[in-house]
Amino acid sequence: MKRSGALPPASSVMKRMDAAVVRRIRDRVAFRTPTEALLADPIFCRELALLRAAEQHYRMRGIDIRDYLDFKVSHPAIIDWQDRSDEIVKERPSRSDLRNQQRRGILRMLDGDEEAFALDPPPMAALPVGKDSQWRVFRLYDEAEYYAMRFIRTDHPAVPWRPAVDILTHRQVRAIGNFKASTLDYYISAMPELVGGLRRISIPPEVREVLDERARKRGKKFTRPRDTLHRVVFETMGFLIWLASNQN
Repeated sequence: MKRSGALPPASSVMKRMDAAVVRRIRDRVAFRTPTEALLADPIFCRELALLRAAEQHYRMRGIDIRDYLDFKVSHPAIIDWQDRSDEIVKERPSRSDLRNQQRRGILRMLDGDEEAFALDPPPMAALPVGKDSQWRVFRLYDEAEYYAMRFIRTDHPAVPWRPAVDILTHRQVRAIGNFKASTLDYYISAMPELVGGLRRISIPPEVREVLDERARKRGKKFTRPRDTLHRVVFETMGFLIWLASNQN
């Protein structure tokens, strides 16, 4: 996991910075790099700190963080960074419904292994002192978000650590397995019997009749009877054992 205080490389963020800003700063003191000049600019530093704090607080899916700020971003380097961050996630291929959950206006890494992900990891609560519990941070590719999960120790030789929940959602499985949504959806659709821990939630016949009738009233046609809910969940240890066996 990257350091929370790290800034993107000067080559990716600062190269399009307003030259007049750099010149005004350089008139006061000699700097070796544009990054040094920016970090000496009090307006840049103030807006960077405020925006990073806002990103940690406003984490609702699909928002434009600019709608929640109590200040107006004015520094040209910050504005450019926001615009380029939005452009990067817009260009990433992802499932359409999950693309709509991407946050806009936040500062993102513009190159490297963490490209398109937020500058800082998500906030995590302090854990009790000890070695039997820890936070792990994963990536949600389609949403371009980090996802933090609490892990606990197990006695299983292939899975020494596991999430502190017995059932995993589609979102959590994508995070742990570093899957694109399309990849996991393909596994579930084409070879569900091979995916460890997969649970289909069965629909009782009487409930299915009600759901099918509602769907027909909306004009939906079925090519085959629906026996399970669309919601997909996984048994935690079953999935982790399957994942470990396929990674070795």
